[in-house]
Amino acid sequence: MLCNRYMMMLSLTYILFGITSAEIVNSTVKLLVKYTNSHGKFSSTPLKRRSINHLYNSENIVDRIASSAKPVSVTGLISQVEVEGGDVEGAIEALLMDEEVAEVELDYPMYKFPSVVDTLKEETNLTAVQHQRKLQDVIPYGIQLIQAPDLWSTDRMPIPIKICIVDTGYDKTHVDLPIEGVTSTATNFADAFSDVDGHGTHISGVIGALGNDGGVVGINPNSKTFSFHISKALGDDGRGSASTVISGIEGCLQAGSKIITLSLGGGKRSKIQEALFKQAYDDGVLIFAASGNSGTDKIEYPASYPYVISVAAVGEDEAYATFSNYNDQVELVGPGVSIKSTLPVAGAAALVWSYFPECTNYQIRNVLALTAKSSSGCNSKTGFGLVQVKAAYDLLNEFGCIAGGQNDQGVEGGCHPLPAKPLTDTPTITPTTDPSKSPSKGPSASPSSTQTDT
Repeated sequence: MLCNRYMMMLSLTYILFGITSAEIVNSTVKLLVKYTNSHGKFSSTPLKRRSINHLYNSENIVDRIASSAKPVSVTGLISQVEVEGGDVEGAIEALLMDEEVAEVELDYPMYKFPSVVDTLKEETNLTAVQHQRKLQDVIPYGIQLIQAPDLWSTDRMPIPIKICIVDTGYDKTHVDLPIEGVTSTATNFADAFSDVDGHGTHISGVIGALGNDGGVVGINPNSKTFSFHISKALGDDGRGSASTVISGIEGCLQAGSKIITLSLGGGKRSKIQEALFKQAYDDGVLIFAASGNSGTDKIEYPASYPYVISVAAVGEDEAYATFSNYNDQVELVGPGVSIKSTLPVAGAAALVWSYFPECTNYQIRNVLALTAKSSSGCNSKTGFGLVQVKAAYDLLNEFGCIAGGQNDQGVEGGCHPLPAKPLTDTPTITPTTDPSKSPSKGPSASPSSTQTDT
């Protein structure tokens, strides 16, 4: 049984992450190890007390692995270990023969969207001042599309929602961004309040620029409706790894964040990451991620985990942006053409939730879907449709949290079943499927207006 478990895992490691035996032999390989309990978390338990199969001579390998172990997630019982390429097969086998080890995966690369082949070099190479001005140029149409100004003044008193941005950092010197109350998580990268790349700062502006001195205004220009937590999970080149993203998410959760935004991707489906997202969702957190920017039906992660709301993009004309990925996990859309993320949707969720903090995460999720603007029903390109914050607010204001359902009926993502409407005359969107849609029949990507990362 153990041998089969090892062989299956090793084969999947090579296939899923596109690594050849030669590449492994000639390099140091970083692995993620998820433990079944706290004994192995920092590899501190004496070998003789561990559940290693002593019929297999693995003690020396495990000893070497233990010396390199670094905690990645305390709550998730995840560590990162390093092994020499020539030892990787033996190391994986030794780890999987330890009954205290649940999963072993490569610490695979992750990166901001756009993908590694950056189609926006002319934007990402802007100076800080130019970046600020570019931000100012593109925000207003998106604010109007999702009805954000309609909620900037209401009869309800908002309770601040903490939004965690897992990205390249946050430029505290930006004139339009909040300074007070912004917290951060230390990761493998430099100061979270340094953002050479500018991607994380731009996302922050989309969500919460305050418009100081006549500057740019974000979805939530009132700092009473939100606060920021910054997890610098990507470096100055916009790249990180599964371990840095997991560490960033851990920081979000420890800081008490209710919303996590991820405009990044990379790698295949990960049992280790999926378990972390499930735990966060079960604990009441809403997680948003971009569906991807290849204009295909490619399944990207983390967006396609059922515990994550996958967000695709539309343009100023509310038409599907052809660079945006489409698949059966797309749940909502937000303004994404010439805007460097679809994180307006995360900001919109925070704005609505701040007025109804007594609602659960799944109730807010369902209400956003119920009130989204769509002319074609739920489908693989635009999900339930374009988020409408005023419509969501009005539904909750009239019927309360029950509008989003009484109980979480399971998590599916995409065009999942929605709760029954509170009254017979309450408008709703009936989930539909596109029978002509299949991975092999999706439309080819076609040129569109200036593309930025969803």
